Amino acid sequence: MHFDKLYPGRFMKAGDFNGKDVTLTVTAVKVEKIEGSKKVLNAIFSFAEAQKEMDVNKTNGVCIRAMFGNETNAWVG
Repeated sequence: MHFDKLYPGRFMKAGDFNGKDVTLTVTAVKVEKIEGSKKVLNAIFSFAEAQKEMDVNKTNGVCIRAMFGNETNAWVG
């Protein structure tokens, strides 16, 4: 069993993918305060193919911006 599966939660973890490459379609990009987080706001992605969401850190957000542009509404789909 992958360690990540010992602690399931709302957000995706590497162990959820069982070492496989996965392509997901973004359905929403939102910002919210996550309970227990040191950050004031977190970027949260939702996907058509998954029930869990992804808490996107700034490094990943910068990479996504480089691929798809500054307008987060354009990232959907």
